Parts: sequence; C-alpha cells; structure tokens
Amino acid sequence: MGFFALRESPDISLLISQSKQSPMICDGNLLDDPDYINNRWRFDVRLKACRNDLKSESKSVKGVVRLYTNELVDDFEKGDEIRFQGKFKEPREFKNPGTFNYTLYLKTKGVDAIGSLSGSRWIVKLSDSPGVFHKLRRYIASSIDKAHAGVSGEIVKALAIGERNKISSDMRDIFSRTGTAHILAISGLHVGFVAFIIFLLSWGLLGWFPSLIMRFPIPYIASLITLPAIWCYIAIADFPVSAVRAGVMLSVFILSYVSLKYRYDLISALFTAVFVILLLSPIAAFSVSFRFSVLAVLVIITIVPILYSKINLKDNVGGVKKVLIYFARVC
Repeated sequence: MGFFALRESPDISLLISQSKQSPMICDGNLLDDPDYINNRWRFDVRLKACRNDLKSESKSVKGVVRLYTNELVDDFEKGDEIRFQGKFKEPREFKNPGTFNYTLYLKTKGVDAIGSLSGSRWIVKLSDSPGVFHKLRRYIASSIDKAHAGVSGEIVKALAIGERNKISSDMRDIFSRTGTAHILAISGLHVGFVAFIIFLLSWGLLGWFPSLIMRFPIPYIASLITLPAIWCYIAIADFPVSAVRAGVMLSVFILSYVSLKYRYDLISALFTAVFVILLLSPIAAFSVSFRFSVLAVLVIITIVPILYSKINLKDNVGGVKKVLIYFARVC
C-alpha cells in the first residue's frame, strides 16, 4: 500500500506532458488554506477534471498538484472548489548528492506535481467549502482576529487551531532561530489539555443530573463525553499527525478504562496509533513530525518509569504521579 502511495499517478504524467504544449484548465478542491511564503502564494489542489480549453470536453483526473502564484484576487479557503488555468511539471531534485530530496518531500505530502497559474486572474471559486469543521475553524479564527489584532492574533490562531498560513516569513524565521518553531504546531500536549479541561467540565456538569450518576459512575460518563470532543478538536485543527497519534492513544485509554476488560498498556496504545495512522496515510512514515512524535512518546514511556523508581515520593503526593502519567500518555 505504501509503495503504491509513492508512485506517480498516470493521470498526472499525461497532464504534465499535455501542459507543456499549452496551459490546461482544471477543476479541483483546495486541500489547505493558501500559504504566503517567500513573496508568493502556495496551495495544494486535489484535481477532479482537466481540459485543453473551455470548448473541449473535460476528462477526469486524479492527483494532487502544488500551485504557485504571485497574487490572489479572491479569498480562497480549504475545501473550496476552484477552476484555474496553468502549466504543470515534475518536481526536480538538487543535483548535489546528499542534499534535500525535494521530490520525496512532496510525495510525503501527497503532491504529485507542481505548477504555476497563467496569471493571478486565471483562478475562480466555483463553490465554498461545505465542511462543518472547517466552518468552525473559520469562526474560531475570526473570533481570535476580533480579540487579538496583528501578530499576536496570528500566533494565538497557530497555538489554538494550528492555523499558521498567515504568519509572516520574518516571524517564522524568529521562531526557527530560537528553536521554538514547534510551539506553533498542534501537538499531543494540546490534545491532552483539551481532554483534561473537557473531562473536568463534564465531571462538574454531571453533578446536576443525580438520577444519571446514580446509575453510572461519573468518571465513565465524563470519559465518554471527552472521547468525541477531542476528535472534534483534532478535526478543527485539521488532523495534524501528532494530534491524531495522541487522539488514538487517548481513545484506547478511555475505551479500556470504560470497558474494564482490558488493561491499558502505553506501548500497545502507541503502536495502535502508529498502525492506524499508517493505514490511513502510508506516506506519513516519511514525515519528520510523525517520526519525532512517535520517538518522543516512546522515550517518555521507557524513561519515565525509571525516573519514578529513582524518585522517592511520599504517599500524600500520589496525585503528582497520576498527573505525570496522564501527560506521558498524550504528549
């Protein structure tokens, strides 16, 4: 499965050869909000159909292209159906041995080809994004913009919902030089905080329903409320790989806790998360963020028990251990 995920689509190969003669008119859906990087716009499009001109018949095309343009005349968002005219080409690698493999990098992002628009006005929006979670994401982003203007608002949006496309290149360079660029990415720690807050709120609200808590233990009900809530947050954050990993591990923990039939094992939960992620997206195995996320949790799982054995904590601070174990499961 992973092998076929990295093969070039035959539709894309034909499209590249045809666009060398004349620009192609294509329809597709935006996979992400456009990013403004290095003084030009960049966005990925999942193609649906292409044709040589408006008079010719459209042909179905499967594949993802990364488009570049110096200017956008409309406000495009993830999920929008668009029509554009442009040329495509295969990504090229640097010829120096041992340098960055740009082609493989694009493959890990699911990108089959790169292209450029014929002009800033050669792109139109056919329909808006229908996604519920994307609309929630936009609502949260607009609320943050109203409360925090300028750079602070962009940073808050990155921290809250993982929206980094409007952070300036200079600001990104500052975070990179200080070694804090990872703060701007949604991670398992974000999922852990959200799960913890929802669990506490659910626990408090359930006190208003005595007939319900007389039948079922409060922790079980609060856990079952937390489970769909964390996946809603992950969906709003656009499924970053580290958050998905944490979500799967938390789901395994909650289900094992509620069922009372299975003992929760961190290693098993971690490899369950790895299996699910690679099953849904085999090319995630080539993602640096995926590797670091799994490696970091694996180190925590193996190192934390050793630290516990070395630290002599009194019985009255047992809650500290529980908190540490909780964050070790999700960070």
